[in-house]
Order: sequence, then C-alpha cells, then structure tokens
Amino acid sequence: MIARMDARVWEKIFKTLMATDKMAKFEYLGDGVDEGIRIVSSSPNYSFCQILVNKGWAESIEISGDKVGESFVLDLSETQNIIKGIRGQRSTTLEINSDLDEHFVTISGPGGSSQIEKRFVEVIRQLPEVVSKVIKFRISGAKVRRVLSSIKGSNDTVNVTFGKYKIEARIGPQSHINEGCGICFWTTEADEIFVSSEPLGAGIKLDDYQEGFSNQFLVESLANAVNEVGTARKEAMEISEGPDTPIRLRFRLAETVFVEYIQSPKKVVELPEPTV
Repeated sequence: MIARMDARVWEKIFKTLMATDKMAKFEYLGDGVDEGIRIVSSSPNYSFCQILVNKGWAESIEISGDKVGESFVLDLSETQNIIKGIRGQRSTTLEINSDLDEHFVTISGPGGSSQIEKRFVEVIRQLPEVVSKVIKFRISGAKVRRVLSSIKGSNDTVNVTFGKYKIEARIGPQSHINEGCGICFWTTEADEIFVSSEPLGAGIKLDDYQEGFSNQFLVESLANAVNEVGTARKEAMEISEGPDTPIRLRFRLAETVFVEYIQSPKKVVELPEPTV
C-alpha cells in the first residue's frame, strides 16, 4: 500500500486518532474514487475512531495497493516524530509505503526517508453501533470544538443533554434568558458554570423522550478528537446520541477525509448505603 498526501492532512489525521489510542490500523480499500484507505484506533469498551481517506478526484491524494484488505498497524507517536524530521519547512507531500519491507513501513518527504516498525497488535472495535432510538442532528463543527475546548479547561467531564432548556442569567441590573428545545453542552465546577445550547432543526422531534435525556462523557478525549475539525461556519458536524448510548460524531478533516468518533458515556457508580 502506498499513500501520498499533504503533510498537514497526515498530521491532522494522526492527532485525531490519538484522542483514542496511539496504535492505529491502516487498511487498503481500493483505488476507486470512493475508495482509498481506512485508519482506525480503538480504546476497548471506551472509544473508537475511524477515518476514511477517499481518493476522490483531487490530484493531491494518491493511493494504490496490491490487494484490497491488506493492512498494518503503526505506533502514531513514533510516526509523528519521524514526520517532524522529514516534512520540511513548507507545505509538502509525504508518502507512506508498506510495500518495501514485510516488517517496516517507509515514510518519505523532502527531508529524506525513514522506516518505522509495523506493530503486530489487534486494533478492533468493541463498542455497539449507535443506530436505534437516537437523536441525530447537524451542528457547526467549529462551535462544538470551541465549546469542548472551553469545558476541557475547567472540568474532566461534560454533560450532553437533550430536551427543553431554559437558561437564565442575572448579573446586577442585567439579565438574559435563553430557552428552547435542543442540545446543551454544560458542566459545573466549584464556582463556575458553563452552558452552550443549540436548537434542534424543525424536522427533529423528541416525541420518544418527552422528559429529555442526559449523558456524561470524558471531555478531554472528545475535545482532542474534534480539535482538527474545519473552522468554516458552513462545515457541519453530525451528532448522534440516545439515553445511555455512546455519542457519535461525524465530520470532515479535509475534502475527502471523513472522521467517525464514538465514545461510551461515563458510568456513575452508586455506592451502597453504609450499614450501622
């Protein structure tokens, strides 16, 4: 398998995957316009990230291989260190080639080439599909990134709540009320409270969840996973979630580079009442 693309895109891909785990599996899907490579990382029973790099019509991405389904696993920490040494000062193309050696992958750029050892470990998904009884909607990816980054600075977790909301703020002589039906990202920490709300589209109903629902997630991994999302206002992110289900985020990193990130909700363990 040989894949060539802009070094900046490679770096975005690796940073996004490392929000889940440093080991990533690269798999060749074919050289058609809608094919390419699949790169996945997995943290068992906690999170999963899949990135599809389609060949598309762009000349900036070149992908080829001998056999559909061929794959290998790399340590992304080592891969990033190699790229820093060979990528050059300006925007340039990097090549990842797994055909030259059975045990090593060669990474080439303006600064030369270097080999990285293939890792013989399993990278498999161990999370359920997010399909039934979920709310699915689209929101600005830049907004999600900004919100999660803000919460990450003050707390370890974020609450993602669907339903009717009313947020009233009163400071001295000034007050503001924001209410509607939609999604809220929020957290409280000591004397701080952070809330960001987003109305649901007209075609999205909460009929099955009249009282709404709320799940709690580890915010650092979520924030790191979306940190490279496009900043264009029109660049939307798709979010899917239901009561006690994993949250699924889908977005683009580049023209033909698509991300799916899934994280299980944090389980709150209730301790038994002490006996006297």
